[in-house]
Amino acid sequence: MTVYILTIHKEPNYGAILQAYALYKKVESLGYTPKFINLKLDHRRVKKNLVNRITMQLYKFAKGYSRCYGIADKFINQHCPNQTKNFYTFEELEKQKWNKDDMFIIGSDQVWNPSITGQLKHAFTFSFLGSGYKMYSYAPSFGFIKEQIDRIDKEMIDSIRSFKKVSVREKFGVEFLAQKGIQATEVIDPTLLLDNYNHLIDNKTERRNELLLLTLSNKKAMNDFADSISQKTGLKIRKHFGYLQPQRSDNMKFLTVEEWMKAIASSELIITDSFHATIFSILFKKQFFVFLSEPNKVYRIKSLLEKLGIEGHIADPSTSIDIKDVREYGEVEKKLEEYRHESVEFLKSILDEGSNL
Repeated sequence: MTVYILTIHKEPNYGAILQAYALYKKVESLGYTPKFINLKLDHRRVKKNLVNRITMQLYKFAKGYSRCYGIADKFINQHCPNQTKNFYTFEELEKQKWNKDDMFIIGSDQVWNPSITGQLKHAFTFSFLGSGYKMYSYAPSFGFIKEQIDRIDKEMIDSIRSFKKVSVREKFGVEFLAQKGIQATEVIDPTLLLDNYNHLIDNKTERRNELLLLTLSNKKAMNDFADSISQKTGLKIRKHFGYLQPQRSDNMKFLTVEEWMKAIASSELIITDSFHATIFSILFKKQFFVFLSEPNKVYRIKSLLEKLGIEGHIADPSTSIDIKDVREYGEVEKKLEEYRHESVEFLKSILDEGSNL
């Protein structure tokens, strides 16, 4: 039995890449054969035709995006080689002959956020499969429900309702689905299913007396906050982006996945607005603060930090940071291990169920 995983896994976003990697590796470690469905997001907003394909490639090259996409492709191809051919549209997926003996898992990240998936939103609920398939979900996110409520249509909900078991990444996702009569389990983000990533950074990190600023939005308020903390602590700022930026010069500095993780592991203090940079700060036991540059990010990050009892790591411009206040991770690790165990058991249960149907 092949376990097909549909998620966002080749976008130049470190969190998207690593959550996909982690789910693939965890399924593999549990004795199953994972395989990514390579659904490209190039045409989620524009029609697939020759003009749009050429225009898009030229635009990516001009902005330096081609290099960033290349980094994502290289990492996934190297570490998760079992993949389908490329699909670009819902219709292409629908025409493919899928085997009902196989298993299909919608993976994590904001795959149920229509503002991200666009015209492909129904693909990410397996609407292209039809009835009689073994469909499950592991930790997808709707993003911020209140912003997406009008975009989540009846067809999406009906498709999710046909899943054999449903899990989501945040508590408010569980509550939203309950309103639709769908029972869902809250589980941990896939990146937290693995307790160690040292093998990806050669098991070596050099301690750097730096403040690492990892930003997705690159908002002025966040940059000003980092500058103020730098002045107070004496730590020099090392700045990296977590997603594509408008300037080609910034995109050409895009780190490899391994370099990004190593930057977190080696820094003295991390300030970020990224959900997954927050996760890896925890995994590497770093002193960190989450600056909420966009209000809609508070829910998914706060949900995780509350689970681990460290919601005090959410910062705003008035937050005072003492670099000497080093967090002890013993209690955090204990809670994380309990949370991880529950989620691994859920993943095992759907894999075992799927293999016996």
